[in-house]
Amino acid sequence: MGSPKRMKRPHDAILLLGLIGLLWWLWSMYMGTAALHVGLPDYLGEVLPIYGFRRAIYLTQADTLVRALVAIAAFLIGAGALALASAKRLPAALLLAIGVVSVLGVNVSVACIGRGLGALAMPFTKPALEYIGDVPLVGDDPLGFIQRYPTLGSQLSLHGGTHPPGAALFLWIGESALERFGFAGAAITPERAACIAIGFTALGIVPAYWLAQIVSGTSAARRMLPFYLAAPGLVLFGATSMDGVFLVFVLASLAAAFKAMKSRSLILWPLVAGAALWLATFMTFTSLWTPVLMACCVAIAALRSGKLAGQMLVRCVLTAIAFVFCQAIAQLVLHYDLLATVHAAMDHDRHVVGRSGYESLRIWFDLSLGNAFAFLIGSGLATTALFALALVRAVRSPRRSRSRFVLSLAAALLLLSVSTLFTMETDRVWLAIKPAMLIVTVSAVRDRMTGVLALCALFLQTMLIELNVYTYW
Repeated sequence: MGSPKRMKRPHDAILLLGLIGLLWWLWSMYMGTAALHVGLPDYLGEVLPIYGFRRAIYLTQADTLVRALVAIAAFLIGAGALALASAKRLPAALLLAIGVVSVLGVNVSVACIGRGLGALAMPFTKPALEYIGDVPLVGDDPLGFIQRYPTLGSQLSLHGGTHPPGAALFLWIGESALERFGFAGAAITPERAACIAIGFTALGIVPAYWLAQIVSGTSAARRMLPFYLAAPGLVLFGATSMDGVFLVFVLASLAAAFKAMKSRSLILWPLVAGAALWLATFMTFTSLWTPVLMACCVAIAALRSGKLAGQMLVRCVLTAIAFVFCQAIAQLVLHYDLLATVHAAMDHDRHVVGRSGYESLRIWFDLSLGNAFAFLIGSGLATTALFALALVRAVRSPRRSRSRFVLSLAAALLLLSVSTLFTMETDRVWLAIKPAMLIVTVSAVRDRMTGVLALCALFLQTMLIELNVYTYW
């Protein structure tokens, strides 16, 4: 796919502005209401489906204004460096190294606007809620921790109880690595946990590039990189959430799965995809996106070619077999019971939230609407607008190979939204799917002005959210 041409008529840019305006109006109405009727317990209070609690950061103080200007400068320098590196056709390794540094700079500088560097460690200061509270349970026996995990129940943190053991083990491994480099301590601290999580999250741009390259080609993958620095969800939670860590594993599993479906190999890539999916599932149940998106791709491919769908289905089945094989090894060697862990997590979630999502038609509808709306707004108004344009084009020409990914992503979003397996906050929980939306965004941009407009609109929305809403976790 070539680079976008200079526009002759501003139709796309004008349409994009109109759609952004419409989405902004809908978002303002949505954020202006109380929590949807989702059957949450009273003690959770008024929790919005998107981003959390309202707050305001005023730029009247000199230090706050300076930090905001630093964040803007980090974005401009990072996006400019990536655009220049892409234009110069630098090697992918060097391009991605620039990308990792740029992501790190933008994520950290934006997170620090309101409260300085102290904001980075804040998400890790609540051991009763966050995975850092589960690290002491690992102790000196990580294998025992894995084996006991489904039975730990109330000993786990709020989020640890609804997730696999990977998050706590990730922090434990990170702390052990720091100790090997001379940073010894009695226990993991919020500051160290933040450094481990933020540094690793920045690596997410690597599997995002790989996925974009597989789906849309090298040129589109390079053009996607500046958008990675601007997308609201990726930036706002890139330095404040363990979901950024999960993003790396889920994106890697998605990229490996699409590589397997496109590869001629019936052994190597399905095996890699199965192993990557197992590892992602060991970290987070959001990995469910990978098999759902694969299934949707096969179904959409059947509209174009039964032979193509059959070939993709075979590779999906082989990937599933590889996943089961990996779990069998984990069961034998690590004594890790995945099914028991899933069951314990669902029980923990029902105990905390107190609902399944199917108590009434209204609760189900509000949950489904909230899930989709939160995810799309977290992806960015400009991204959502361009995704809508790409979806319309894909529906008109469903047999085109470029349309298959758009339609599959839309179908997977619909299925997982209405399933109510996830309860709101999908702007954060589904963070790993934001780069997939950016791939569609880039494919929908047909001229330079529209691309620049979308990029600026995304970062503007990111800054406005950071200044007006407390993006906890």
